[in-house]
Amino acid sequence: LAEGDMLIIPTDGFFESESPEGEPFGLSRVEETVRQCRDQSAQEIVQGLVDAVTAFTQGRPQMDDLTIVVCVRRSA
Repeated sequence: LAEGDMLIIPTDGFFESESPEGEPFGLSRVEETVRQCRDQSAQEIVQGLVDAVTAFTQGRPQMDDLTIVVCVRRSA
């Protein structure tokens, strides 16, 4: 990874989480959330994604795990 690059590996639990209307969170929302958090730490990016899914599902029970690996290369 070059300086400033990040690698994000989420499980399908992020993409498949559904709103009360049955709409999936989807890849585009994952990407947009990461863009909004891009200058934060890896831990904050993870929390931002979990918070976004939680808000989107509006308290519906989570049907799958939310597991993610976030690697960010910062300057030395």
